[in-house]
Amino acid sequence: EFDEATAILAGDALQALAFEVLAADEALAAKPPGQVRMLAWLARAAGPAGMVGGQALDMAAEGQRLDEPGLERIHRGKTGALIRASIMMPSELGVLSAEQRASLDVFASDIGLVFQIRDDLLEVEQDTATLGKNAGSDSGNEKSTYPWGLGVEGARQRAAQTQQRAVAALRTLGPRADGLLWLSDFILNRAY
Repeated sequence: EFDEATAILAGDALQALAFEVLAADEALAAKPPGQVRMLAWLARAAGPAGMVGGQALDMAAEGQRLDEPGLERIHRGKTGALIRASIMMPSELGVLSAEQRASLDVFASDIGLVFQIRDDLLEVEQDTATLGKNAGSDSGNEKSTYPWGLGVEGARQRAAQTQQRAVAALRTLGPRADGLLWLSDFILNRAY
């Protein structure tokens, strides 16, 4: 609805607002070490090691056919990195063993990748009205995607395998992880 410059400014403003919310929250301020670790997660996920870096790699790869490790590197950035951070940030306020935190991180990283693979699949499966963005734009921009590299069925299988690995890691947390199990199913099967 608005021009590209306005969209970029809105994104910049929302990103800054996320940091402001975390930094100004009084409940978080009562636990400064956790608050600082949460801010660090968000900074990594939003910056060159996460969303911005993944998006830069994605744009640089336009017109190229990437192998699966290259494609995975891009996809673990972008929105995948933000999903990972959104799962890991609250863990900084909880009491988890090192093993539980590592398992949660495996889940968070893998489910972020599943989100991105599913996003690639939706580009070829859904229409513009359902997606809220131009269907087929990845193909039009000659982007390497999982369906392009592995085929649609291969991409579906990779998403399911990655989701299964994520769920296996999460099971170490027991019933406390039920909400995240639901989230993993939603991400794998979402239609928009």
